[in-house]
Amino acid sequence: MGCLSYSNILQIIAIQCFWQTLVLGNVFNPAVEEVQEVGTDFQCVNNKNWLFSDDPSMPCAAVQRNEETRVELCQIKEVYDSCPVSCGKCCENDTNYRIQTFAFIGNSAFHSCEWLGTSVRSNPAWWCDTRNNGRFVRDACPKSCDRCQLHVSSNPTSKPSDQPSNIFSSSPSSSPSSSPSSSPSSSPISSSTSYPSKELSGAPTLEPSIGSSNNSTKYQTNLPTLTPTIQPSTRKTSSPTLPPTMSQNPTLTQSVSPSTNPSSVPSTLPTNAPSSRPTSLPTSGPTPSPTETRPNLIMILTDEHNLRTLSCYRDYLATKVGAQSADVWGDLRLDTPNIDKLASEGALFSNFYTVAPLCTPSRASFMTGMYPSFTGGSIMNHGVMDEKMTTFAKVLKDEKSYRTAYFGKWHLDGDVTPGWGSNGRQFGFDENKYRFNRGHFKWIDEVNGNMAGYTIEDEWKFEGKQSENFTTDYLVDRGIEFMKSSIDTNEPFAMVLSIPDPHGPNHTRQPYRDMYKDLHFKVPETAKTARSYNPAPPGYIWIDLDETPIKDADQSLADYENGRFWQRYMQQYYGMVKCIDYNVGKLMKAIKDLDVDDDTIIVFTSDHGDLLMEHSRLNKGQPYETSAGVPFLIRYPGKVPAGKVVETAYSSVDFAPTILSLMGVSDTDVNFQGVDGTEELLNSDIVSYDEDKIIFSMDTGKNPIWAMAQMGHTKLVISKDVPWLFDIILDPDEIRNFIDSYWHVDIKQKLQHAITEALFEYKIPLTWFISSIYIDKPVCSDKRDILPLTNGQIATCKDIGGSVKLKRCEKQSKIRNHCLKSCLSCCEDTAGTMLVEAKVYGSCSELKGLCQNKSVRNFCPMTCETC
Repeated sequence: MGCLSYSNILQIIAIQCFWQTLVLGNVFNPAVEEVQEVGTDFQCVNNKNWLFSDDPSMPCAAVQRNEETRVELCQIKEVYDSCPVSCGKCCENDTNYRIQTFAFIGNSAFHSCEWLGTSVRSNPAWWCDTRNNGRFVRDACPKSCDRCQLHVSSNPTSKPSDQPSNIFSSSPSSSPSSSPSSSPSSSPISSSTSYPSKELSGAPTLEPSIGSSNNSTKYQTNLPTLTPTIQPSTRKTSSPTLPPTMSQNPTLTQSVSPSTNPSSVPSTLPTNAPSSRPTSLPTSGPTPSPTETRPNLIMILTDEHNLRTLSCYRDYLATKVGAQSADVWGDLRLDTPNIDKLASEGALFSNFYTVAPLCTPSRASFMTGMYPSFTGGSIMNHGVMDEKMTTFAKVLKDEKSYRTAYFGKWHLDGDVTPGWGSNGRQFGFDENKYRFNRGHFKWIDEVNGNMAGYTIEDEWKFEGKQSENFTTDYLVDRGIEFMKSSIDTNEPFAMVLSIPDPHGPNHTRQPYRDMYKDLHFKVPETAKTARSYNPAPPGYIWIDLDETPIKDADQSLADYENGRFWQRYMQQYYGMVKCIDYNVGKLMKAIKDLDVDDDTIIVFTSDHGDLLMEHSRLNKGQPYETSAGVPFLIRYPGKVPAGKVVETAYSSVDFAPTILSLMGVSDTDVNFQGVDGTEELLNSDIVSYDEDKIIFSMDTGKNPIWAMAQMGHTKLVISKDVPWLFDIILDPDEIRNFIDSYWHVDIKQKLQHAITEALFEYKIPLTWFISSIYIDKPVCSDKRDILPLTNGQIATCKDIGGSVKLKRCEKQSKIRNHCLKSCLSCCEDTAGTMLVEAKVYGSCSELKGLCQNKSVRNFCPMTCETC
C-alpha cells in the first residue's frame, strides 16, 4: 500500500461521494444538517485546533483558500462540523476574537469584531484581508467584513452532482488556484498586515535602581491605538533625555490577553481613509537615492541574539501569529524602548536571516556581501577570512573617503585569542584599537597603552566604575568618542559596534544582573514536543534518547525548568539585552546632541540567534526562526519611511550591497552575491512584501547536515533526512512538516528548484559531507512521531519488530500507515528528485544503476526490486 498524497485523498473523497449517491441515493447534505445541528448551544466559530484527519496539514484556514475545493471539502461531515464559518454553515463574528492594533512603542489595544466600520481608523477595507492576532480578520469577523454572502451563496444547498468536480482529477500543480501564492487575499503567504507608525517623543529608558524592590514587576502591553502614518515624517526626531540615572524601576511587560476590554475609540484619526490594502503612502515619498550627501553609518552588531527579546519583534509576532506563539517562555515581555525606537522611526525586517547561523561565516557575509564558501577559511567557524576580500568599509573608504572604525568582536582572524587590533588585517577599517578577534570579556580596560579583557570574576578591579568598563558600555563609549572626533574634523564616518553580548557566558553588571531575578521562565512548549516525539523533530535535530528516554521527557524538562541553571541563564540573558538597549539609547542621544541625527544611518542586527531552549536547544546552528533568523532594523530619517515593515526575505549577504547603495555607492568593482534592497527599503509602501524573493541559509559546522531556502513565510530544509517544509504563518512553532501538503505544492516546487541550483552556485557545503540528499520526500517513509498506540506504550517506528510486534501492522491501519517502511506496507517509487554524490537525479529510471546505495533503494524500492 502506498503513501497517500493529498491529491489521492481528494480523489478518494470524490469516489466516496459518487458511490454514496449511486448506492444510497444521497450524500451528506449540509443544508439539511444545518437545520438539524444548529441550536441554542451551537457556536458559530471555526475550531482553531482542528486538523483534517486525512491530511494533518489542513486547518480550517486552508479549507477556504480555494473556492472550488472548499465546496467539495465541506461535503465531508468532519470538515463541515469543525469549520462552520469556512463552510458557510453560519455567518457570525467570533465573540472571543480581538483585533490588536500594533505599535512599536506605546500601548496597543484590542478590539472586538464590532469595532470594524465604526471609524475611519477601523475601515473594514483596511483590516479584513490582513492577518491579525494569529488569524485572518475576515475569517474571525465574516459578518463585520461583509463576507456572509460569499460563504452562503457558494455553499451547496442541494444534493451534489453525481460526478466529481474537476479538482479531483487534476494534478495539484496544474491548477493555479491551488497555489497559496496565487491569491493574495486568501493566502497567509502573501498577506501582509500593516502596522501604523507614529513619531515618538521621549528618551531612552532610565537605568533602573539597583535597590528597587520591584525588579520583577510586570506591566501591561495595553498600548494606545495609533493612527496609520499617511506620510513619513521628515521632522527631526525628538531627543532622548539625559543618560540614565539609577532611579527608575526596570521595565518588563506582561502581555495582555485579547479578552482585555478593548478601547473602541482611537486616540487620533488619519485625515484620509486608508486604502483597501495598507501598503502605500500617498503624496511624496523618499528620494530614490541619497547621492547628494555622505551619510554616516553606525552598524550595531550583537552576538547570538534571540529576536523575541526585542519588544518590537515580540509585538510584531504577537499580532502576526498570536501572543501564545510569541511568548515562548511565559508572559514575560522584555521592554526594549530604545531599540524599538529604531523600528518606529525606521524599518523592521521581519524575515531577515543569516546565511549561516555561526559567528564567523555570518560575519564574513555581512562584511563582504558574499556567501561563506567564497570568503576563504571563514566558511568554518573560527576560520580566517581571505585577506583579498573587499568589505563595505573598504569601498566607503576608497570611493567616498570615509573615516572608518571597528569596535568589539571581529572573529575573522582564525583562532587568535583575544587578538586586539588589526593584526595587519584592516579590511578597510582605519581604527582597530578596540577590535578583538575572539573572546567574550565582561570587562575591558586599557593598561599602559595595551588593551585587556577580564572575566566577570574580575569585577572587584572596577569597583565604582562598572558602568564605564563593562564591555557593552565601554565599546559604545569608545564609539561615541570616535563619532565626536570625526565630526570635529568634518569627516563622514562609518563604524561597526560589535557587542559580544548576549552570547554566553551569561553575566552582566548591576543593576541588570538582579533586574529579573524574581522571574520564572518556562521551558518552551516546542522543547516538550521535541523530547516527547509528539510530534517528532526533523532528523537533523539530535535528541539523546539513551540519556533521556521519551517516557521521561516531561519530568526531565520539569526538573530543568525549575533548576537554577535555566532560570539564571534566562535572567542574565534578559539583563544583557536590557543593558544593550540602554546603550542604544545613550548612542542615540549622542547622535542628537552632535546634530548629526538626520545624517546618520543606524543599523541594528546580530550575527545569528539563540534558540533559548526552543526545540530543546540552546545556542545556534539550526534553521529555525530564532537561530537562523536575526533582528534587522534600519533608521535613516527622511529617507526610510518611519514604521515601515519589510516582510520580504533578506539575508546577511544582502547587507553590503544594500548599505552601500543607500549611502550613494552604487557602482563598485565588487560583484556582490547579495542583492541591493534599497529600492524596496526606500519605497513608500509602509508594508512591503516580495513573495518571489528567495534567500538561502546553510549549516557550515564541522559536519554540515542541512541547507535552507526561504521564500516569504515558507522555508524548505533539506538534510540527511527527509526534506521539511515549514509554514511560519500556519505553524509558527515550526513543529509540522508541510512537505506533503496539497496547498503548498507550487511553493514547494519553487523552493526545491531554487535550493537545488543554490547547492552548486553558492557551493553550499551540505553536498560535501552528505552523499545522498532527498529533494523530494520518499513515498515509503516512516513518520518519526510516536506511534498511535492505545495501551499506554510509548514507541516509534524503529520499535516495529521489537517491542512492537510486526503483526500489529497487519491488524491496525493507523500503525501501518504511520510506518510504511518498517511495516513493509509500501512498495512505490518516488516521483521526484534526489542527489547522489553531488549529482541531480530527476527520476527513479535515472537512479536505476545506483541501487547499491541504501538511500536510493528507499527512494525507488520498486525500481531497485527491494519490495
